[in-house]
Amino acid sequence: VTTSIKSVELDNELKLYPSPATEFVTINIDSKIAQNTTIEVVNAIGQSFFKKKMKLVKGVNSIMIDISIMPKGILFFKVNDMIEKLIVE
Repeated sequence: VTTSIKSVELDNELKLYPSPATEFVTINIDSKIAQNTTIEVVNAIGQSFFKKKMKLVKGVNSIMIDISIMPKGILFFKVNDMIEKLIVE
């Protein structure tokens, strides 16, 4: 008996722009499959300033986030197991 397991590649890509940013940031997530995810924005000590669950489609997903009310400095955008740093001015 031969069995095979098909593995699904989940290596998505995460890009933020502009950086540094002042009012809005655009997050581009290139998702290999349609999936549910959570986007979270935290500072260096783990304080959360934004958290949103959403459904990604296969391919490029663009999300714009208002960062004008977030603290200035370095923030981290977390999507699944990906983390990107953004400087807020």
